[in-house]
Amino acid sequence: MLRTVALLLFSATLHAQSPGFVVGTVVDHETGAPIPDASVSAPYVGVGSVTDSLGHYRIGPLPAGYYVIEATHIAYRGARVTVAVSMGDLAVEFRLKPKVLEAQEIVISANRAISGVTPVTFTNVARSDLRREHTVKDTPTLLQDEVAGVYAYSDAGNGVGYTYLTIRGFDQKRINVMINGVPLNDPEDHQVYWVDMPDLLSSTQDVQVQRGVGTALVGQYGLGGSVNLVTTALPAEPGMIVRGGLGSWGTRAFSFQLSSTAQGTRSMQARFSRVISNGYRDRTSSDLWSYFFTSQTSRGLIDARFVAFGGPIKTHAGWYAAHEDSLSTNRRFNPVVYANEIDSFNQPRYEAHLDYHAPDGLDVGTTLFYVRGRGYYEQYKSDRLLRDYGIVPADDETSRGEVVRQKHVKKDHLGMLPRISRVFGPLEAAVGGELSYFWSTHRGEVLWTDYADSARGDYYRYGGRKWNASGYLHGLTHFGSRVDLLTDVALQWKRYSFRQEEEGNFAAEELNRFTVGHAFLSPRTGVTVRPSDGIHLYGNVSYAQREPSDAEYFDVWEGPDDLFSDPLFARADTVRDTWGDARWTEWKDPSVDPERLLDYEMGIHVDRWGLLAGCALYLMRFDDEIIPYGRFDEDRGSPVTGNAPRTEHRGVELDMSLPWVALPDGGEISLRATASFSDNVIKEFTSHEDWTPEGEDLSGNPIPLFPNRLLGFRVGYRWGSAELGGRLRHVGKQYLDTSANEDRIIKPYSIADAWVMVGPIQIGRAGRVRVSLRVENLANRNYETSGYYDAWEGARYFWVGSERTFHGGITLEL
Repeated sequence: MLRTVALLLFSATLHAQSPGFVVGTVVDHETGAPIPDASVSAPYVGVGSVTDSLGHYRIGPLPAGYYVIEATHIAYRGARVTVAVSMGDLAVEFRLKPKVLEAQEIVISANRAISGVTPVTFTNVARSDLRREHTVKDTPTLLQDEVAGVYAYSDAGNGVGYTYLTIRGFDQKRINVMINGVPLNDPEDHQVYWVDMPDLLSSTQDVQVQRGVGTALVGQYGLGGSVNLVTTALPAEPGMIVRGGLGSWGTRAFSFQLSSTAQGTRSMQARFSRVISNGYRDRTSSDLWSYFFTSQTSRGLIDARFVAFGGPIKTHAGWYAAHEDSLSTNRRFNPVVYANEIDSFNQPRYEAHLDYHAPDGLDVGTTLFYVRGRGYYEQYKSDRLLRDYGIVPADDETSRGEVVRQKHVKKDHLGMLPRISRVFGPLEAAVGGELSYFWSTHRGEVLWTDYADSARGDYYRYGGRKWNASGYLHGLTHFGSRVDLLTDVALQWKRYSFRQEEEGNFAAEELNRFTVGHAFLSPRTGVTVRPSDGIHLYGNVSYAQREPSDAEYFDVWEGPDDLFSDPLFARADTVRDTWGDARWTEWKDPSVDPERLLDYEMGIHVDRWGLLAGCALYLMRFDDEIIPYGRFDEDRGSPVTGNAPRTEHRGVELDMSLPWVALPDGGEISLRATASFSDNVIKEFTSHEDWTPEGEDLSGNPIPLFPNRLLGFRVGYRWGSAELGGRLRHVGKQYLDTSANEDRIIKPYSIADAWVMVGPIQIGRAGRVRVSLRVENLANRNYETSGYYDAWEGARYFWVGSERTFHGGITLEL
């Protein structure tokens, strides 16, 4: 206490002298990685700052004198130093040791890459970038502006509602998405439903996007890449954040977040959000509710954390693309005209993380998770065979009519992720795995039909069961200070069981059942070399596999909800009861095969002279890749796909960032540029369609819906608390089918955005405020984002992006 008073008195006597600044970085003590969003302050005089994405900070001006400078972060032990400030800049580096969130770091350590150490291609999107970019749009739309090789689009056209992410052109089924290390992909259809987690980025600390097979060792193997989100670091002190926003197309958003701490050992945070939008396309509105809750307790060597998030959502159908001719008169055209064609769903997720940190460096932990999904979507269908809906007998092949139906689904996913890690001198080793069980029930219900004296009720019912057991060994060996060797091996065993139940006209031989099992061994190895400080080179070779999803076991135009639709299997056995009557059909030997990938990656990364730059090359060779043919099954809202015996993806990805640099006028400027160029070709494939029974050789043709170029450029200028910025995004040509016909493409397009932000501005002692205004598609260009080609009709169908769009927001931090 006397020492503190003495410092304050001495500083006061020098108050009139020339002011100075304290500048520097805050980094991880072990890895040297920058720590964004750390607080650096002179606590006794009330001056402070927050580190940017590179760990840089600058506080002042401070009158000449002695000061206590403190660096804190909820995930690290704080540090203090006493410094003498005079005129000019005084450089101070803080190297913090992990503390409160050690449990969280262990959860993701085996699945996350470390800059300059792990030999994979990846990009980190820090909290500061998320805070600047996030408005109301879903996660994929933000990531495409920050990460090379990432592309996104939405059904509604304005990034709200159903959105879709691709990495290197690979769709979400082949991207491994995790939150806090917990798998997010649906075990049955392999999809990721971002719409079920609206405003998730408000509760996200950072995101790591890996391209290629990467280091993800649990969950669905990411053949094209992986996305690992970490939810918000727990608060260092109590607080409240209120956000609100308004935008074009009837978009409105509100969120309220409350944080608290207790005795330095317990923390919690809760958020409530709502996002409403009419959608850019006609009749594609969204009403999205969201909640997020997390709490953590640290007791000596044990950390425990609980996370829960979700919320009910309701969206109007945008899953039908628009005929190209209709867009010439109405860019917002949506072929859906039934007013109640909606999707309603609620899928809360629960995570419990428990970790023990032994004094000798041994870390043992486990994560328990449970996902509970319930919902339906409603559709109007005209001129349909009524036997398909159980309205007339199965042998009635003529009766047709109008139907309003609902398709209901219940999905439950329960699992455990055990893990152990330890450092043995130069070797960092981890062992872990996943044990999970998934079960689902699907049913269809007829709400209304125009057929006289018809029965209403359920007309199909089926369920799926999936067991997953996997284990992995992860090793990272350091050879001196210049070379790191990665060696991983993962073994996955999966068993999926499908069965249809008697309902409507589904009975006897028309009830299909099958069980398929897969065992995948996936090794990978890579090396990182650091020839000099700030430069590292890396290379890796990985082998991975992915089993088909549930829909891919059925014919391209039919599914398990279609009467008389048989799964794609080689053998069928009719199971009969003791009286000889058929009970169901058991199928064996699936015709569709798992995808197999051999992935070669290499690259260089430079972090010198205030510049961050990287270049990555990749060659991905597939056997039996499940590719989109370019057509679309509108009845189920999914692309038509099938195995291609051999395909190849190769490309180059470039990334350059210039962090904030001081200008003579007192302002600062930053630049960021990303680029990816790819070639995605079918090496061997003969297509057999109804109109080409003799077969069509497609070898050498491009794979549909893989953009051949993705370019991005961002510039920002800030002066004081104000920031101006602009962005240019270019998307190259995408083929709509496998024909290589230049008339069947999505044309390249370029979109420019701009924004202005002010804040944070201190409001007395009450808190801080930030305001922002964004304008997207400044030039008001017309463009298409995805689509397909209808070979029967000879026409293109498109999903479109929105016209010029405005969004304004305000954030209060109290």
